[in-house]
Amino acid sequence: EVVADSTPAVQAVLRADVRRGVLLQEESKLQARLESGDDSVGPRLEKVIEELRAMGADAAEAKARRILAGLGFTPEMQGRPTKKFSGGWRMRVSLARALFMEPTLLMLDEPTNHLDLNAVIWLNKFFMLTWRKTLLIVSHDQSFLDDVCTDIIHLDYQKLFYYRGNYLTFKKMYVQKQKELQKLYDKQERRLKELKAGGKSTKQAVRG
Repeated sequence: EVVADSTPAVQAVLRADVRRGVLLQEESKLQARLESGDDSVGPRLEKVIEELRAMGADAAEAKARRILAGLGFTPEMQGRPTKKFSGGWRMRVSLARALFMEPTLLMLDEPTNHLDLNAVIWLNKFFMLTWRKTLLIVSHDQSFLDDVCTDIIHLDYQKLFYYRGNYLTFKKMYVQKQKELQKLYDKQERRLKELKAGGKSTKQAVRG
């Protein structure tokens, strides 16, 4: 969860993008130098402004507020210092930071634990409709896994097994796999008994 301090929730989300923050600070300093008559900063200022434009810096706050709103934050709550929130709500801010950054690989551990029903529904739609990158989720929320996941990785007897489809599909495939393994085991047991029985018959025949 995010640190409990005087930082407003929306700023805590925006600060997740460290590069944007650095560029904004540099832009401010360069603008001040330019206004004081230092024309040499012009080329660098143009590059900074272009990079900020390319990353959508102007729309960043609106994006952060949309995500926070989806996770249950009212406009008033978005401006509230993080120290005013409970641990559960700070976890929501942390989740908002991760969603805001859109990393190439996002790993989430029980993302629905601190969410109410409306926030879970919003998160489902967010991933289903807008997320185009790799998402790795550890969760006990079967409904959420059914809605969001396209592949399941199952840890079984210290081995990883991969299944294509959502959680419901995985359960069906897993049950079928267990049935097939049981059939194979039963077949091997019958074969073993037959071999043992055959061995006993051979010994009796030799003795006779």
